[in-house]
Amino acid sequence: MESVDNTTPILGYVSHLECLNCGEKYSLEKLKEEQGTTIVNICYDLCMGPLDVKYDYDALRDVLTEDELNKRPDNFWKLKELLPVEEVVVGKEIPYTPLIKSKEIGDELGIELYFKLDSAETNPTRSFKDRPVTLAFNKALEAGYNTVYVASTGNLAVATAYLARETGITCRTYVPESLGDVKKDAIRHYLPHPNDLIEYDGSYDETNIKAMNDCEAANEEELKRTGRKKSFVPNSSFRPYYKEGSKTSGTETALQLRDQIADQSINIVYPLGSGALLCSAYKGIGELRELGLFDNEVRMWGAQSEDCCPIIDAIPTGEITPIKKPQTLAKSIAIGNPGSGYQTLNVLKKSNGGGWGVSEKDILKSTLDLYFKEGIFSQFVGGVTLAGIVKGVQQGDLKEGSVVVANITGSGTGRIEDDLLEYGKKFGFESDVKQLLNEIK
Repeated sequence: MESVDNTTPILGYVSHLECLNCGEKYSLEKLKEEQGTTIVNICYDLCMGPLDVKYDYDALRDVLTEDELNKRPDNFWKLKELLPVEEVVVGKEIPYTPLIKSKEIGDELGIELYFKLDSAETNPTRSFKDRPVTLAFNKALEAGYNTVYVASTGNLAVATAYLARETGITCRTYVPESLGDVKKDAIRHYLPHPNDLIEYDGSYDETNIKAMNDCEAANEEELKRTGRKKSFVPNSSFRPYYKEGSKTSGTETALQLRDQIADQSINIVYPLGSGALLCSAYKGIGELRELGLFDNEVRMWGAQSEDCCPIIDAIPTGEITPIKKPQTLAKSIAIGNPGSGYQTLNVLKKSNGGGWGVSEKDILKSTLDLYFKEGIFSQFVGGVTLAGIVKGVQQGDLKEGSVVVANITGSGTGRIEDDLLEYGKKFGFESDVKQLLNEIK
């Protein structure tokens, strides 16, 4: 495919990029004139805050009508005018992920419980990371990039390696050395050579800094030789665009639910790592409301392990204290310095939601409950979500009869942590864990 110049300022219905901190607006023409590219992710004029993609909603009301949506298939690109790409090159036909009603747990809790299964086979690598990475790779191909650097505790690396293989982009993958062998093997499955997986002796945050620094060094060399950058970090280099992929989690859920629950309020629960997924999903739902396509009240809730709880702990004060050495069995969200932490706090407050810190034991128990009671084999992060909901019901935050959506963001198939049996013994669930491991062989 012939690459396009990365200064192209035309992005469909995108009106501008806007700083989430100070509100400064950057037109695409301004970005091109001042930065030489529309691929900018910080507020360089004023506060260095993160940028967000904004659209011409007045124009979109004439395009994204009920009649038009009814003609379109239920897939990732159903609301393509609300996604900032010129041409869809990768992930053209990714269908909606299932939204299913609870078989047992919902009745036990006295709520109308649904599971949004980004862990399902309808996602190419069975995790929500397929959403933002699909956007990032479309932007990379538009701009002529050929190498990707990524740091991950599993799902992001798997999704990135998969699309790198599909597109021929070179993939440099960094993981914390402490990551379990099962997840390392899941990543290696998509890499051309086992040595392409770089193990770094540090936390996820430290590993991420290493990947970004190496990417920047590679770009400095490319600029000297060719005058153009060729390397990118999917969740950093294109972050405003990357997050737009995540918002499809919210728009899908809203469109799947709206005809089933009339005018009821909806409680949507996400596990929190960086917080970007929850914020992006809420943005997508807000855009549907702006276009007159969704009317239900939505309350957003987050859940974290009590052992790594920087966002939830900050709810009372509004001040996040980073955790230097985050430790939790839910390694997918072991992020001590959440990049979208303050934005998450704002969304929780604005939506009249909140969140819960849950124990490691309850995370494991809920992971097992998902499997044995619902037939959902999730990573531990799914247990975080369900444990949060259980706590929310117990505390009265989620009222009897409430509509609640639990986001299951990643499959345990081929990715369950090596220490599952160890935790089973530690918390008194050894026999259940052995049964699960025997059944999934």
